Amino acid sequence: MITPSFCTTPLTVAAMQVAEAAHAGQVRKVSGVPYIGHPVAVASIVAMAGGSEAQIAAALLHDVKEDCEPHYWKLVGELDIAVKNIVISCSEKKFDSFGKKRSWMDRKQSYLLCMHNPVYVQDNALLVIAADKLHNVSDTIDGLKASGKESLKAFGAGAFEIGWYYSSMLNALKARLAELDHDEAKKLNNVLYLLDEQTRTLLRMLAPIIADHANSLDKSDPSTRRTVDQMDGVMVGNVFEKLYAAHGDPDNLGMFQRILPTLVEADNYSICIKYIMGVCFCEVTTATTMILERGRDSIEVFRRLWLKLAFGPRATYELDRIEQYGSNAVLSESDIPF
Repeated sequence: MITPSFCTTPLTVAAMQVAEAAHAGQVRKVSGVPYIGHPVAVASIVAMAGGSEAQIAAALLHDVKEDCEPHYWKLVGELDIAVKNIVISCSEKKFDSFGKKRSWMDRKQSYLLCMHNPVYVQDNALLVIAADKLHNVSDTIDGLKASGKESLKAFGAGAFEIGWYYSSMLNALKARLAELDHDEAKKLNNVLYLLDEQTRTLLRMLAPIIADHANSLDKSDPSTRRTVDQMDGVMVGNVFEKLYAAHGDPDNLGMFQRILPTLVEADNYSICIKYIMGVCFCEVTTATTMILERGRDSIEVFRRLWLKLAFGPRATYELDRIEQYGSNAVLSESDIPF
């Protein structure tokens, strides 16, 4: 049996024993190494960040509910109720009510919604979740270095979707920081700093893969227009990587606030929207609303935005509507001319 140095209590030793038995014979999707190395690595990150005994034990067991035989999940419940609850918070619901396996995107979208609610994802699980994502992102980077885009085939998702997921998860974790007590927030911050750096590295590596895919799409097809704009936004986001580093601001929206005036002065409104969509991985409507909310002179920004992007009678209609309602204008998908 493996006995990591952080397994210093009866609970963590028992958790290690269950994890090793539960993951016996399993391997990591990309590297093919024994799976047990992943929970050990996650638990090591939690321990180095100052995690509690229950958090370390839960880190060792965090994939047992999702990926192992029910017998082992029963053993987790018998170990410790606090550990069990953390593992529940770390686990996606893999099957629907009919027993059919849910798609990768369906699972991720549902879990991200749960991330914003402490009823579903409790506070003391956030450190384990962050450590799990840190190790997964690092493994994905290693896979890209070794095998390029071929390594992504194991995930059931494309480069853009993987970038979207890890960016969204990082932002969801940051959003929960304010809810935590000082000690828990400090532990989580220790991991988020590393996760932020690794996520940026991953997005830089995914960018050319996303660009190739965007170039292969039919840009005249309205059904792919949003996808192309979002992927273009990832490219634009990389142009501003030096600004991002120079400001030392890990918050994408914070960076956007700083560079928006530059984009506005240059009349680059199309780039502005694409940038927000790509870096913040949001919809056109959300990106446009951000311009309204964050522009120095949002009405004038919006006026020129429509002159740039809309055309003909539609442009006149939109400008009249914005002048009438100002920044309180209600936006919907039908209001967006592309």
